[in-house]
Amino acid sequence: MPYDSIVYNVMIASPSDVNKEREAIREAIFEWNYKNSQESRIVLMPLGWETHSAPLLGEGEDKRGQRIINDMVLKHADVLVAIFKTRIGSPTGKAASGTIEEIELHCSVGKPLLRYFGKVTKSHSMLVHISNAFRKNEQDQTVEAYKKECMKNGLIHEYINCRDLKENFYGHLQLVVNRLKDKERRTIPETRIAGAPGASLAVIEGSVSVVNEKIKVLLSEILQDSKGQICVSKFIGEQVKVETNGGKYFGFEDALKHLEQIEWIKKSDSDGRIFLLTDLGHQKAAKLKVV
Repeated sequence: MPYDSIVYNVMIASPSDVNKEREAIREAIFEWNYKNSQESRIVLMPLGWETHSAPLLGEGEDKRGQRIINDMVLKHADVLVAIFKTRIGSPTGKAASGTIEEIELHCSVGKPLLRYFGKVTKSHSMLVHISNAFRKNEQDQTVEAYKKECMKNGLIHEYINCRDLKENFYGHLQLVVNRLKDKERRTIPETRIAGAPGASLAVIEGSVSVVNEKIKVLLSEILQDSKGQICVSKFIGEQVKVETNGGKYFGFEDALKHLEQIEWIKKSDSDGRIFLLTDLGHQKAAKLKVV
């Protein structure tokens, strides 16, 4: 029997040495859905670069393959599961590895992150060290060093094997679902349905937050901007300047902050000077008929 449900995307991020672990995480997600979805009216959708991205050419100034993965997969993730064992991965030009870049971007918008590190024997560790020494494109940072860094800013979980990882992740998953449910209750009422892999799962239903004229102006202009973006700059002694669709606006800082807070726009660069309209923002703008 069909039933309505909320869908949360769970992205699995990792270097290339943990393929079995990635499959264990997917199995745990499918098992959770089988046991809980009908009663909870929640469906978890596993995402990964290998299943939800396409071999596209890079566009704009940032033509990196990692940027394509960020746009096609990461930005749709409600939860990120990061797994490390013997490798960190290769540098992307913006971070020590693709997985680390995904972690940093995901955490920058305050979304839940689960971090898992595989335990390795001393003999295996020595082989890994020797192997990494021959990888010319492998950065110097080791998994152990990164793990210690992670422990300074949050909790991690170490697993012994894939079975151990799956069992512990399954338990952690319910805690994350509870957190997502609490957040959903505190935010804008919205209905979600399952869509195409990698596509936004939100649909235009429910109420829209009260917006003032400045917010409507920004939404209208960004929808008409050729790059679909808002550029922000501030010089000493001057007001914050907002530019989009060829126009320049002053006194719009509060409107910009509010749009970011309700996740209708998001930062697209590390300096926080460029903002893009999110899928949710597109939908709410369409419902408001700002154009």
